[in-house]
Amino acid sequence: MTVVCFMIHGIGEQDQKLSLPLKEGIEKQLQKLNDGNEAVSKVEFHALYWANEGSDEQDNLYRSIYPGLYVKSGLIKRSLQLIRNLRPLRALTFRLIGDVFKYLGKFQKPIKESVLRQVAKVLKEKQESQQPFSLVLVGHSLGTVILHDLI
Repeated sequence: MTVVCFMIHGIGEQDQKLSLPLKEGIEKQLQKLNDGNEAVSKVEFHALYWANEGSDEQDNLYRSIYPGLYVKSGLIKRSLQLIRNLRPLRALTFRLIGDVFKYLGKFQKPIKESVLRQVAKVLKEKQESQQPFSLVLVGHSLGTVILHDLI
């Protein structure tokens, strides 16, 4: 039987390859357990990506609050500015807190719809194949809240 495993990320800058290390680790362990024996299930991994919802508006807000942090000229000038303004710390804080407010605010519906569309597409394909499967949901941080809200 196939196991369909959905993995959803938490807050912070993410990309659609976020689940690759976990996927690779699980596949290695399954190969060890399997050792030529088909008793261990096949696992299909699907990353649920939501960070793109509202990200342009979030970036524009950050630029309007800290316009001086987006200077494009000169490596030395940018490096000095980076040290002076602690850009990484501010960006990290803004991104993390911003993701929470993004989900709790006006982007909650688009985020849920995006995640649900991704799940529904895979489940529809599985249903149409008429092959039995198990479902596993793996959430991290705010991703767990999103999955919980959808369930």
